[in-house]
Parts: sequence; structure tokens; C-alpha cells
Amino acid sequence: MKKSLLIVCVVVTLLTGCKEEESFLAGKIYVHLLYPTYEECLADNSGSNFFSCSWDVSFYGDGDMDIVVTDIINSGTYYTKGEKIYITLEDDVELPKQFTFTIVSKTELVLDLDGSTWLLEE
Repeated sequence: MKKSLLIVCVVVTLLTGCKEEESFLAGKIYVHLLYPTYEECLADNSGSNFFSCSWDVSFYGDGDMDIVVTDIINSGTYYTKGEKIYITLEDDVELPKQFTFTIVSKTELVLDLDGSTWLLEE
């Protein structure tokens, strides 16, 4: 009886461990700033040339996500395994169809494609 209970506890812990990693992402937005300050961004993007001051990735609780790296919203899905977030996009317009982020902490991600840092939006 004790052995069966221990096995059940281990299995439940393993299953919920993955969900905990995904749940900390749910509803979060991470941002990669393209300029050190907003003022520098505005100065560089004056007039009709304004493009973007940052890129962002939004994670939803159902495994869906959006990433904006220019002015186009790229939609897709994600799942986590260990310290990696695996992304699959619907289209490969601006980014590869599949890529990963490394989870540095709950407030910091690194895009493995280019090593850029993405911080939790506050």
C-alpha cells in the first residue's frame, strides 16, 4: 500500500511539474528592447520611418502564443521541457517555423536563434 501511494505521488509530481513551468508563462509577455531608451528609439524612428522600439512574445494558458518581431503578429503554439520553450509558428514569414527560448528565470528568456535577452513586461 505504501509503495503504491509513493508511486502515485511520484507520477503526479512529474506530471504537474511540467504544467507548473507552462503555467508560469501563461498570461505573460516578454519584451526584447531594440534601444537602450525610449528616447533613442524615437530619435532613430522619426517621421514616417517609425518601425518598432521592441519585440515581444505573449504566452497564453492554452499553449498558444504570439510573437512580434517587426510589425507583424506571428501566431503559433508552445510547450516547455526542462529549461526550453519550444515554439512552432503557423507561418515562417519573419522567423523559422520552429525555434526555442531558454528559460533563464521566470523573468528572463533568451532567444536561442540570436542570443537576445527577453525580459518579463512589468
